[in-house]
Amino acid sequence: MKHNQRCSIEITVKLLPFRLAEPKTNYDLQRDFVPSIYHVSIIDPKSKGDITPHHRTLAGYRNELNNLSRHGISNPLCYQMQNGMWMNFGGF
Repeated sequence: MKHNQRCSIEITVKLLPFRLAEPKTNYDLQRDFVPSIYHVSIIDPKSKGDITPHHRTLAGYRNELNNLSRHGISNPLCYQMQNGMWMNFGGF
C-alpha cells in the first residue's frame, strides 16, 4: 500500500452496560461536583412554540428541562419573566 492510500476495516463491538461515577470537584475529591447552567426561557401561554427562548410553551419548557437533566445538568438556574418581572421558576 502506498503511503497516501486509505483503507478501512469493519469491526463489531459489543458494549456492555456501565455507569459512570458521579463527578467530583477538582479541588476536593470528597465533594460532589454540581453541574449547572444559567437557563432562561420565557413561557408564553399564547405561543404555539418558538425556537427562541422568548415564546416557549409549557410543554416545550418542560422538554428543555428534561433534556438538560438527561445531559447531566442537575441544577439549572432557571428564571422566568412574568408581567415584565423576573421570577424564579424551579422544578423539573
